[in-house]
Amino acid sequence: MSTIANTRLRQRRESTPSPSGSGRPMSRSELAEAVNAHVLAATGRHAVLDASTIARYERGLIHWPRAHHRAGLRAALNAATDHDLGFYPTPRGPGRPAGG
Repeated sequence: MSTIANTRLRQRRESTPSPSGSGRPMSRSELAEAVNAHVLAATGRHAVLDASTIARYERGLIHWPRAHHRAGLRAALNAATDHDLGFYPTPRGPGRPAGG
């Protein structure tokens, strides 16, 4: 199975300013922190998204993250839809869990 990088997500992250005020783009760690904060505020649940998971999303290893992670990514990156971030559902097959 070939992997196609999620350039939409990477480009959206890199065009979002870092919350640190450094003038640099948002880092993967900063994005993960923003998603985790959004999930906590929206659901009361602690999310454990980290920079390596964001990297897996950007490399295209995960095409359809869990719903609460997608909502956090949309909020953090000011995206209207999952498609704006390059996400799309994949068909479930034998041995493939739902939700990414």
